[in-house]
Amino acid sequence: MELLALGAFSVLGRHLTFDDCGQFSNTESEVHRVFFHKFVKIGATALYDEYVRLPETAEEIVSAMHEYKQAGLDGCIGSIDATHVYVTKAESSLKNLNTGKEQYQSRTFNVAVNHRRKIIHSTHGAAGSFNDKTLIRGDKFAQDLRYKRILQDVEYSLYKADGTKETRKGPWLMVDNGYHMWTCTVSPFKFSTDEHETRWSRWLESMRKDVECTFGILKGRFRILKVGIRLHGVQVVDDIWFTCCALHNMLLEVDGRSAEWRNGVRGFYEDSAQDEAVEDQIDDKDSGDAIPLIFRRLGVSRHNTNSVGLAALEHDVQVDSSYLRFRSDLVANFAYRFQHRRDVPEECIRWPLRNGVIET
Repeated sequence: MELLALGAFSVLGRHLTFDDCGQFSNTESEVHRVFFHKFVKIGATALYDEYVRLPETAEEIVSAMHEYKQAGLDGCIGSIDATHVYVTKAESSLKNLNTGKEQYQSRTFNVAVNHRRKIIHSTHGAAGSFNDKTLIRGDKFAQDLRYKRILQDVEYSLYKADGTKETRKGPWLMVDNGYHMWTCTVSPFKFSTDEHETRWSRWLESMRKDVECTFGILKGRFRILKVGIRLHGVQVVDDIWFTCCALHNMLLEVDGRSAEWRNGVRGFYEDSAQDEAVEDQIDDKDSGDAIPLIFRRLGVSRHNTNSVGLAALEHDVQVDSSYLRFRSDLVANFAYRFQHRRDVPEECIRWPLRNGVIET
């Protein structure tokens, strides 16, 4: 059993063939093949249900939103994006459907993660030609958020321009501009000449890289996702993907990296003496305050007059009636916290880092 389990991990992590596993373990390759299918089936069900799940209790929800609140993105619970998994033995009849922008046959998954790179939800695989707008229409998590079927008891406060607070209910997700304009999926301004909107958009774009980093970690850790799945059938592709997601979250817990990034979260092999605290700040000559380096580039204006743009109408983008107002409220909250970061230290915007070094 130990050899079979090691063979399954080798197929996932090192992209070995079943013949390789049989040769290295001096067993039949067919035994490894049969065991692997059973292994990923269990991984996609029991293991996935245990390690990949949405926050449910009040403590879990507050914890999931901790890093985003620290960064001035109050109410955010995660970021969402799609990734492609190369499939080398897809059915020839589905070639056109499975061939998307990557120019190879693939299955695509819409994935939600928190800032700690922990996966909280993933859709089943869809054809590689499907874009983000199509995928999210079939994403149960996003749809439940939009129609207020889950997490609607979650409360958070947003600052207004005058400094008063307004309580809101229902968290939201960070997305790029390839998604619909729903109040539960907030994207940065693609074009804006307003300083506050530009600063907020750049900050959100930077924070949203957590989902891209998660994809990189997954495909670096499990080579089968990067090099290509050489098994027949779309169901086994889903099983492999869900198994890898579950193992990824399990390893985060084993390494001690799934806890809140509060005062530093180090893995079991890390030494605090090796941490490097880098604070690269510049002086604001007008106010005498130290401004974080990341804000230095945020004042660059972009050229356009319409923050929504006509592109939304040209690409069948769904726009909620309250979307623009809600996004403006998020910008106002961020702008107030940024401008009064010295007056209200506990509301100071901070960049959350795992090693505890926080840029203020």
